[in-house]
Amino acid sequence: MIISPLYRQVVTKNPNFLSCYRSYSSKAISEFGAKDNQYVRTSTNLFREDLDWNSFVKFLVNHFVDKDRVMIYSMACSDGSEAYSLAIFLMEKFSKSLCKKFFPIMAHDVDDLIINSAKSERINIEDCEIYYINKLGINLNKYFVNPKRPLKIKNDMTSYNNVGLFSYEPIQELKQSVEFKKSDILTELNKIKDNGNSVVMCRNVMPYLKEDYIDEIVSVASKVLKDGSFFVTGDYDSTIKIGERLEKSGFYRPLLENQNLFQKGNSKEMIDRLLYGYLI
Repeated sequence: MIISPLYRQVVTKNPNFLSCYRSYSSKAISEFGAKDNQYVRTSTNLFREDLDWNSFVKFLVNHFVDKDRVMIYSMACSDGSEAYSLAIFLMEKFSKSLCKKFFPIMAHDVDDLIINSAKSERINIEDCEIYYINKLGINLNKYFVNPKRPLKIKNDMTSYNNVGLFSYEPIQELKQSVEFKKSDILTELNKIKDNGNSVVMCRNVMPYLKEDYIDEIVSVASKVLKDGSFFVTGDYDSTIKIGERLEKSGFYRPLLENQNLFQKGNSKEMIDRLLYGYLI
């Protein structure tokens, strides 16, 4: 999204501030609720470090072992990095037949520019991201190929920092694992028909929203999600105490190593897991 005046000053004074985080700009949509009618910026990257992807994916597979279909929603999905990250980890760790019930991941964003970029079936990846992906033991060339033409995003903030940026095209299997659509968070939350088989990923976006919009997200999530489904946040969301809000609305943290994972239901299940050694 478009940078606020304060953020522009931060970038000017700290030219390395943007390292390893791609940022995109577009006008804040009224229904999206940017605070104080300011323009704000968001950032994204593959395998964002504030989630333990390995234990997260293993936990989901074990938790939903008896479900024939698992609905995963990537809210405010930006360029698709988050959805692709989850899909890649699933494909890395488990068989195609097992992964099938998790796909396609439903990815939504309210911004025309960024959702059109995601729909272009291309993604830009920074050189420092590639280094991190290699450290995770993931072969980038297994999931991406060079596109016929590079992805050009207007006002991509990496241009301010001269970051090495490379365009990639997901392989067909990865493309088919995600469906992109323009929509806002509340619209998609209200559409969910849950049967204890849903995962709502709404990460590092809520601090940019108005208070009443955040409250409504928590309220609707509590109503539509049944016991056993999940709401997943990010580290930045802790600045608005989103964990406390979710816990007051019927969610609890089932994994100590994934503090941004919240399960709808009674925390007795967590106690049972700890007592009998089932916690991953």
